[in-house]
This record gives sequence, C-alpha cells and structure tokens, in this order.
Amino acid sequence: MGDTWHYVQNGLTLGPISWEQLQQLVAAGAVAPNDLVWQDGMAAWAPAATIPGLVGVTPPQPDYGFPPPNAGFPPPGAVRPVGYYTPSRGPVQDDLTGFDWVLIVLCSGIACIIGIVRAIQGKPSGGKMIGYSVLFIVIWTVLRVLLTAALPHR
Repeated sequence: MGDTWHYVQNGLTLGPISWEQLQQLVAAGAVAPNDLVWQDGMAAWAPAATIPGLVGVTPPQPDYGFPPPNAGFPPPGAVRPVGYYTPSRGPVQDDLTGFDWVLIVLCSGIACIIGIVRAIQGKPSGGKMIGYSVLFIVIWTVLRVLLTAALPHR
C-alpha cells in the first residue's frame, strides 16, 4: 500500500496519515467501513471497506442515489484544473452604496432644500416639497430592503 492516506469524516478531509495509522483507526472504529479514503494514485475516493486489507469484512454498499462527499472535487493536494470554481457568497453589504447616496442626496436633499426655501418665502408648496422628500427617503429605503432580501448577494 501507499505511504500516505487521507479520509473523510463528517464532511472534513483529514490526513495525511500512514497505512498503519489508518488500520488502527479502522480497528478502533474511528474510521467506519463507509468512510471515504484516498491515497496518491487512486482515481477517486473510495469507501474504506473496498480497500483490500483495511477492513475485515466488506459490507454491501448502499446506493443512496447521490454522489459521496467530495465527489467531483480534486483530492487533497492535487492541482485544481483550469476553470475550477468554488462557489462563495462573498461579503454581505450592509452599507448604502454610492448609487444610493447619489439618489438620496440629489432627489430627496434637493427637494427638501427647495421645500424649506419655499416655506420660508411663505409659499404653500413648501410643505409639500418637504413631505415629498421624506416620502422619497421612506420609499427608497423600503425598496432597497426588499430588493436586497430578494436578490442574491454578489
């Protein structure tokens, strides 16, 4: 058998360990017959029970209808092929973006300033402008929260 082995438990890849250490783990029950093992030279991960000399009795392998953990992933230490993709959600953005600030300042801020000036001048449309600017802030905030919750993070 090869020099170093790796095994998967609870979705974690562990190792490298020696053949003797792997045999001890199997004998102690720390590595179950259905746990996946791998060494250099193997084409894919395999259940420990399928490795000759590792487990005393080879139980039949159940077909769960889905691939085992790490199926399709390169073995540990292997060079990942060009174009290999590991999905990630990326950072969650809790702050307002630059676009949000521009919209708020240009639309709401200007409308609020115009409303204040018209209210000082005694024109009746001043109060409406201030109301519209506050309404715009509320609507934009609600829409942004709804869109952020509905769309996946970049």
